[in-house]
Amino acid sequence: MLDAVDKSELSSIGAISDRDIKSRHDKESVLSLQLANDIEQFIAVGFGIIATENRSGVLCQTMMDSPKAHEHLLESKRDRLEYEFQSAPTVQSTSTDFAFISMQRGECRAVYGSAQNLKTLMEAMKLVKMKFHVLPIWFSSDDLTVAAEAVAKIE
Repeated sequence: MLDAVDKSELSSIGAISDRDIKSRHDKESVLSLQLANDIEQFIAVGFGIIATENRSGVLCQTMMDSPKAHEHLLESKRDRLEYEFQSAPTVQSTSTDFAFISMQRGECRAVYGSAQNLKTLMEAMKLVKMKFHVLPIWFSSDDLTVAAEAVAKIE
């Protein structure tokens, strides 16, 4: 690798310190915990993602209204989702019930849905003692409106 840098085949585009990485990780952890609490307490309004620890590369998208707008929102967080999945996830539209079954079977690693659907899933996952975490990704209804307008311009 150093040889490639010496030959100008590779170049540094920037450096991120361990402190910066830890700070970002800490901020994301706090946001995840806050979102989980807000979902459980019916405070959260909008759309987010919960994930399990299985190895599936599938993200189950449970919003049947305006699916293209929701997919546009998910695309805007592609980098963070790729970090979570360690590859580009495949988005599959499905019902909340089927998403839960798919998570139990290891066929779906994460579920994108409304705060209300996520609360229902979280309660069900706790009942079957399935480990999960809330991703530090949240979209408001306004975000969805903007995404729907962007999708309409494309079509």
